[in-house]
Amino acid sequence: FESNEYSSVDSLTLKKAHSGLTGFILEGGKRKADPILMRGVLSDYIKNTSNIDYFIEKYTKVSKELFAYLSTTGFNFPHIVDVNWRLSFHMKSQNLEKENKPLYLVRFDTKKPSPTPLQNDKTSPVEFTCNGWELLDLVQKLKDAAKQFDRVNA
Repeated sequence: FESNEYSSVDSLTLKKAHSGLTGFILEGGKRKADPILMRGVLSDYIKNTSNIDYFIEKYTKVSKELFAYLSTTGFNFPHIVDVNWRLSFHMKSQNLEKENKPLYLVRFDTKKPSPTPLQNDKTSPVEFTCNGWELLDLVQKLKDAAKQFDRVNA
């Protein structure tokens, strides 16, 4: 935004215009909007038809690539599809001769939904170790989340 061309424009106004235009382009790409629809929406807000023509020309030029890119991205969080755990013992450390502490090895298998039905969902593991108190804390937080879910969906 440091260009001489825009030096007379307030930086906050310029940032708002940039974010608005970015949102407009992304929403149009998400909906696979054709140039006629985009032109109609822009003509409601912009009176200079040469600016609209310039935008539509550029949008048409990159629309296929934009649609392809947006079809591979998503805003969905992965969800847990499986949980595995096992109990292990930490027998000895560097500083102490004998510890005999139980450790829990936990593995969550998560699945991120694919953006298109033709692709398979991606599954990836999340692994961690914790002691008994940390595992109890995790279980309690999951129970609290389940209770909250029940309250919201009741």
